[in-house]
Amino acid sequence: MKFAIHAVDGHRFPNLALMRISSWHKAQGHDVEWYNPLFKYDRVYASKIFTFTPDDPYLPDDAIRGGTGYDVHSRLPDEIAVMPPDYSIYPCVSDAYGFLTRGCPNKCPWCIVPAKEGNIHPVADIMDILRGRTSAVLMDNNFLSGPEGFVISQLRQIVWHRIRVDFNQALDARRIPDYAEILARVKWLKYIRMSCDTDAMIGPCLKAIRELRVYGLRGDIMVYVLAMNGDDGQKSALRRIRELTDSDDRVVPFVMPYRSFTDNSVMPDDDLKALARWCNRVWLRKSCEFNEYKKNYKKGKHET
Repeated sequence: MKFAIHAVDGHRFPNLALMRISSWHKAQGHDVEWYNPLFKYDRVYASKIFTFTPDDPYLPDDAIRGGTGYDVHSRLPDEIAVMPPDYSIYPCVSDAYGFLTRGCPNKCPWCIVPAKEGNIHPVADIMDILRGRTSAVLMDNNFLSGPEGFVISQLRQIVWHRIRVDFNQALDARRIPDYAEILARVKWLKYIRMSCDTDAMIGPCLKAIRELRVYGLRGDIMVYVLAMNGDDGQKSALRRIRELTDSDDRVVPFVMPYRSFTDNSVMPDDDLKALARWCNRVWLRKSCEFNEYKKNYKKGKHET
């Protein structure tokens, strides 16, 4: 039998669900390949993460559609969910991908994780995720909120085995001081990451940065900055960017313009797009002030 998989959002980031589906079908002796609308298949699986990603008009009507972009409550069947990922469908990927924990105890109004995954709970050991690889991209939404014993045991393994990791969804800055000593000893793939989504998080982020430096963390620290539409939203994001970068010259802020999960008509406005472009290009942020850049950005948009 011949099956096809399709990542509706694109192929820039490995799709763990499709990797498990591929692994399960290959274990049954089936052929699996990326979907090509010119060919016929016994079944097509389509995965979509973001609601704002347009659906593929060439998908067959009977394609099995799953993922948060289709249904926040969608789940893989149990027999597929436990399969190891099939890395052969992403031959250029050398890092392992997975989750140590799922869920989050916070109830942030812009986040769907609690509704989708429930409260924080461990789901895997780092060695099970690695499966012989030496580095891992961990997609936990709030790893440090997990049970203390589990968090410490995983971090100790990561440090002891010199595993390079990236918690790409960021760590909770409010909990970083409790684990700063061991986090400072972790080998990071690129950054240690945290989030500063509101002005109330400026203090916790600054404290987390100070604690990590006290314990010897070197290198850049990425901080995600959630930004909302409107003058107040823009000013708040800019305030967070300035306070964070003034505190430590190796802080790398990354603006993430807010997009509604349930209302695709709520799109980042031009000012928010300009802020993201200015901030997320380090050379640009360091070469001019935002207000100067915004004037030229708006001028260019008008002329276009």
